[in-house]
Amino acid sequence: MASTHPPLPTTRTLKELAQRSGISAATLSRVLNHPELVRPVLRGKAQAALAQAGYVPHGAARSLASRRTRTIGVVVPTVDSALFAKVLEGLQQRLHRTGYQLFVANSAYSPGREAEQVRALVERGVDGMALVGSTHDAGMLELLRARRIPFVTTCHHDPGAAWPTIGWDNVVAAERLAD
Repeated sequence: MASTHPPLPTTRTLKELAQRSGISAATLSRVLNHPELVRPVLRGKAQAALAQAGYVPHGAARSLASRRTRTIGVVVPTVDSALFAKVLEGLQQRLHRTGYQLFVANSAYSPGREAEQVRALVERGVDGMALVGSTHDAGMLELLRARRIPFVTTCHHDPGAAWPTIGWDNVVAAERLAD
């Protein structure tokens, strides 16, 4: 039985696409990375050539050149929680608007596993991290600091923390409720 899908594009590099399209590799790269810097008419031609070729940038090559992966890692205690699902959904929506992708890991409520997951995400080159809660392995936090990877903790608020926190203070909420 014959396939009804069109053949896959054979263009794998910007250099190949530049030769085929007559648009320089530098311009194609600029359209991918900083489209606002390219004149609208040329940008349209380049975008059409990229789309027609089915070109997908090579993420690892792009990361080596830019020293950024445009990824953020998040470690949640479980994915079987409506609260954490909402946190992930909101984070992903916000990151999408800024051109970032979200890598999600699950710690199963284990500080040791959280540290392993953070290390794995750091090895993959995440540009930043989000963690849940206020208690974390000191070595893991030192790894993030040593690598200069920005991080935030969520689902709690501690104005005295040595790093940014996003969330709420249950103690203050309980005191207000009691009052």
